[in-house]
Amino acid sequence: MLKSLSVNQAIKTLKPFLIVWFGQSVSLIGSNLTSFALALWVDQKNGSIKLSAFIPGLTVLMYFIADAIAVPKLRTAEPADIF
Repeated sequence: MLKSLSVNQAIKTLKPFLIVWFGQSVSLIGSNLTSFALALWVDQKNGSIKLSAFIPGLTVLMYFIADAIAVPKLRTAEPADIF
């Protein structure tokens, strides 16, 4: 049977989750701001926003391809499971 929790008990129960959620939210905002700033910078340098839309994804893709070639498969599969 479910018991009802007071607000203080609920907050104490959810505290670890809320800490991780807040940290991930800040990280996501920072990553998106970085991608946006990179797109603006490339647009200013090249005059083309089309190229800048692919740069963050291509950078990550090149890293994982190089990592997949250079290291054992199990070590590559573990971080790839995050995405």
